[in-house]
Amino acid sequence: IEREIGRIDLIIRQLLDFSREKLDKTQPVYIHQIIKETADVVQFQPGMDNIEIIIITTIAIFLILFFIIRKNNIDEILNELSNDYKLIMSGGGYFSYPILTGSFNKIKLEVTVYNEDKTNYINFQFQFKNELYSHMYFSITEETFFSGIKSQLGFKDFEIGEENFDSTFLLKTGYSPFLMALLTKKNRSIITRIKNNSSKFVFENNILTTAIQPNKSDLRRFKKHISAIVLMLEYISNIKDLNKQLIENVKNETNKKIQLLNMQLLVKHYNDSSTNKFCKEIIENNKNFDLKLIAFQNLQEEEKNLYIISLLHDRKLKKDDLIKVVKLIKDNISSSLLKPLKKIFTSTRFDDVKSEILTMFKLYNNPDLANFLLTEISNNSTEINLRILHVLSSIGDRTTLLALRKLSFNEKSLIQAYKHTTSQIENRLGSQEDGGMSFVDNNHKEGTISISNDSTNGAISLNNKDKSS
Repeated sequence: IEREIGRIDLIIRQLLDFSREKLDKTQPVYIHQIIKETADVVQFQPGMDNIEIIIITTIAIFLILFFIIRKNNIDEILNELSNDYKLIMSGGGYFSYPILTGSFNKIKLEVTVYNEDKTNYINFQFQFKNELYSHMYFSITEETFFSGIKSQLGFKDFEIGEENFDSTFLLKTGYSPFLMALLTKKNRSIITRIKNNSSKFVFENNILTTAIQPNKSDLRRFKKHISAIVLMLEYISNIKDLNKQLIENVKNETNKKIQLLNMQLLVKHYNDSSTNKFCKEIIENNKNFDLKLIAFQNLQEEEKNLYIISLLHDRKLKKDDLIKVVKLIKDNISSSLLKPLKKIFTSTRFDDVKSEILTMFKLYNNPDLANFLLTEISNNSTEINLRILHVLSSIGDRTTLLALRKLSFNEKSLIQAYKHTTSQIENRLGSQEDGGMSFVDNNHKEGTISISNDSTNGAISLNNKDKSS
């Protein structure tokens, strides 16, 4: 009723306005207002059933024209891509874009258009398959603000050792040799270039998705984009022997950290004939000492000892490299290494090298070694002598104890270390016998007094070196 009363009121007012005499006067009018008023009058006529009058503003017309032009440009790009790469076009209409699907060099390709932040992007999705390694999980995505925070908190992703690449991408993998095998120097360059020219980059397992803002005048960029990705995915699809690919990476890599990581993964995960052969080639011919030390881990035990001996005799070896060699002995203790170690200890002028050798000496329980160290006390610095006494406290015997008692020290630190060493040796020997002491007889011959007992018997024996007692 209210609507009809309003309609009657409108008609009466319009009739009264029409009946009044008016002077003709030309003036600007709002055409939209006139159309709206006319529509309001006639909209209840029977002939207007199911007819809706839409008033379009100038801005709306401009936006529609812009959309049409933009759509035509994108349609032309999609048509050209479809023709160049033999893709099948499906769907699409006045207000939607077609989807392109097909295969290019055995790589499945799907091209769609999506809208984000009121901007259209051409979305490329590539799908490939490596029959041997399809079960191995990996992902390469853009580093985000939140992933950066997680990294700062200690939640580290996989890193390859190239600062720019590691800071740009978030890497995850269930099997690092496969990820490193596909991240060759060339592939890293392609991935970086794709990411820099894209508004989106996700590379996960067997699917790579990337998006570019459409630009009809730069179709070459699209084609280079596609060709680079297909070339890389073809390479990944054809990886068969991961160990051989890691070997190639070591040979061709210029980044030393990445080269070492490839070598570490090779030695850790593979022990086949080709890996063994390559490791021996590295040891014999490569100038990178750190690479040699990693290859060393692949050798057999006898080969390891021979190699360490050859390195210890290498006069050209730098101090830092010599320390690395000495550290290798920790996992390869052998009596054959004792002689060259003694020689290095006597000849080197570097205290830090001597310190490392003393650490290794502590692992040997050898009486001759204790005698050797006793002769070296007078030839070294206070710091090294302190370390010698520390080693003697672990490996010294009664003969060592006798020899130590003939020595005298002036420095307070050495006197304290001396007392501690003799006490440690005595305690250790005392755990083998109930009691004992050393002596020198009137003829200046060394000997020992030992006391032993059990619940029923006791004995005191006095022995000197000429066996008399």
